[in-house]
Amino acid sequence: MKRIISAAVALTLTFTISKGQTADRIGVWVDHLPYGAGVDMVLKGDEVYCAVKQGLFIMNTKDRDIQRLSKLNGLSDVNVTALALSGNTGEVIIGYESANIDLLLGGEVINIPDISLSANYPGLKTINHLFPYQNLVYISTDFGIVVLDLERRIIKETYIIGENGSTLKINQVVVNPNNDSIYAATEQGVFKASRNSALQFFANWERDSYIRTPARHITFFDNSVYVNKAVPPASDSILFLQNGSWEYSGITPGAFDFMKATNGILGLCNNFSGLGFSKQTSGYKLDFNINSVFVDDSLYNPVACVAGEPGSNIFWSLDNEKGLYLTFGSSYHENIFPNSPASEKVYQMHNNGNRVFVAPGEIDNTWVRQFNRSGFYRLNSEDFTWNNYSLGDVGGLLDILAIISDPEDNTHFFVSAYDSCIAEFRNDQLVRTITEKSEGREVFPGIGGSGHHRVGDFAYGVDGDIWFTNSLTDKPLGVIHEDGSVETFGMGSAVSSATAVKNIMYTSEDQIWVQTRNSGIVIGKFINDSLRTQRMQASENLGNLPTETVLCFAEDKDGEVWIGTNEGVAVLYSPRNLFEPNRNYDAQRIIIDDDGDGLGDPFLGGEAVNDIEVDGANKKWFATANSGVFYTSDDGREEIYHFTSENSPLISNNVIDIEIDDESGMVYFGTDQGIVSFQGVATEGSDFNDDVFAYPNPVEPGYTGPILIRGLVTNAQVKITDVEGNIVYETVAEGGQAIWSGRNFDGQRVKTGVYLAYITDELGTSTAITKILVVN
Repeated sequence: MKRIISAAVALTLTFTISKGQTADRIGVWVDHLPYGAGVDMVLKGDEVYCAVKQGLFIMNTKDRDIQRLSKLNGLSDVNVTALALSGNTGEVIIGYESANIDLLLGGEVINIPDISLSANYPGLKTINHLFPYQNLVYISTDFGIVVLDLERRIIKETYIIGENGSTLKINQVVVNPNNDSIYAATEQGVFKASRNSALQFFANWERDSYIRTPARHITFFDNSVYVNKAVPPASDSILFLQNGSWEYSGITPGAFDFMKATNGILGLCNNFSGLGFSKQTSGYKLDFNINSVFVDDSLYNPVACVAGEPGSNIFWSLDNEKGLYLTFGSSYHENIFPNSPASEKVYQMHNNGNRVFVAPGEIDNTWVRQFNRSGFYRLNSEDFTWNNYSLGDVGGLLDILAIISDPEDNTHFFVSAYDSCIAEFRNDQLVRTITEKSEGREVFPGIGGSGHHRVGDFAYGVDGDIWFTNSLTDKPLGVIHEDGSVETFGMGSAVSSATAVKNIMYTSEDQIWVQTRNSGIVIGKFINDSLRTQRMQASENLGNLPTETVLCFAEDKDGEVWIGTNEGVAVLYSPRNLFEPNRNYDAQRIIIDDDGDGLGDPFLGGEAVNDIEVDGANKKWFATANSGVFYTSDDGREEIYHFTSENSPLISNNVIDIEIDDESGMVYFGTDQGIVSFQGVATEGSDFNDDVFAYPNPVEPGYTGPILIRGLVTNAQVKITDVEGNIVYETVAEGGQAIWSGRNFDGQRVKTGVYLAYITDELGTSTAITKILVVN
């Protein structure tokens, strides 16, 4: 399959969501993937191609221009594992964990999916290495060697070389042109075969008698084959072939993560250093020794390094977190890092104003922390630039699960370091940690008096209050008041100190909803200054949940609460019944009768629903663990979109969290592979029609995209007329924004002229008029 690399997505990295929004960007997807986690690199003329886990970035060495490539604008997949350059064809070859292969040349991407689509060798298809030779590419996988014919774009042969024809993990392959033989570095040492033999027959492969322990890397350097013989933990040796025998190079042993020969330099990555050796008559000269001291970064950890053109004194290295490093001689270094989030990890996102905060912490299925060290990251949605808060920036706090900003000041925010504390930030500086010790046990109890706090989530309350959960304590419910003081509450027998709680929501009924791990939902409400509680369970007349493993909940604009579980969705249409005597508070499943048999099936029945978000038009977004994203009508009965990794630029079907920028309509999808966003239509409605405008205006000749009418009250009625009062189109706003195609009821383009958009709310009490000039 051939794809054209799209410049449109790259451009969206810098567009501004404002009154000057370009209307034809509705429906556009945007890449927010990390470009620092290096995998491999190659040099091609004036360009450096850097493979990162989620894609590729290309830097032009002349002007430092950077181009990003991902699944959103041309690549076929995510999880890049190998990169190579064909000297014959000039193609850059990309290999993936899924065994997909992309060929990149001249602005086109050609996908070779054959290995990934094959039913053979399930679970063993990861591409470990690519070695182009002449018009072939030798592909190292966990099951054997696959040969790709670059001219014919087909898989030519497969070699299964393990004992008696069994599968064997191949780490790397190289061809020795001196004897036209293939050498394979494997988990059982080095294997060799003549290219003129029947390589499909395992008996024609000879296992080396000297190197029979794992060989990690193999390359051709100084007219000989070099191999990295693994000797854990840090005594790997570099050997080379001389007169048919392996000789030790004399290079100091280490734990080598990379070996490749480029431009007469043998590049090695070892113990947080990038090393470059040249061969001298008397041995090896260490020409480049790039380490954390040299680049002034204690966390420098290169995964690949290559030398520039001979005589240039340039050495390139690719870090596992911070992108590309250029070093010149022994004095100059430069870090070239495409602006992006520090990691693909996402647990929860939070939007306030022009900032989208991302908490990347991790917990397992039993809600035990996993010691994530990624800090957190923040997107400025006005220019799509990222700020990364490293472990040092956050005071060494691990597993940041939730972030919430002051509703009146988004430079003031709180983060939850799970199993540790709540941390308060002002103007990007850590100013306070809130713990049992700082507030007193009676005020903010830790788990069993240990001082550890499993704060899993935050929610806005009223009067500037920020509510939070405090798991495994006798006071699982807490609040940070506007003055900074902290107060916690017990929830009676509904939640004991042995109950794990996490997500929280404060509703328009002043109810406080709390998620438990496997005991349904506990809802609290202060009545006459006393906290009363109610529980929703799976039993009829006790909540009627699909299951008591509740994953999320959201209140819509009608006050109904939508509940996501590991077995689908249910809706509580009358939440106030929870605290009314003798009232039913059972949640209801939405039954969809797709096949017309009169029976129907529960909406998303059997799906694990990780998150539910409500947009400005009261329509619903659902994030699932296995089936991507669903977007439905306000009642959930009409499917508007179903995005998957197969039918859209969504990069994974495991969607963890969704966040909506209510002002712009941008919808962010946090997945297990990183973040992408989709420019939606609905925005949050205004209280009054007092700031209405249309864009673009004027509508210039040749423009065929949508015309946006913004600043409307929620679900405003919009009628568009010509100057003589003839109605040419009418619609209902999506939240606070209406869209006109520039066509009349018959689908024909309207004539050149001035058109009037008459706007009124549903009751007819708030009205406005705006003019739109259309020029054909």
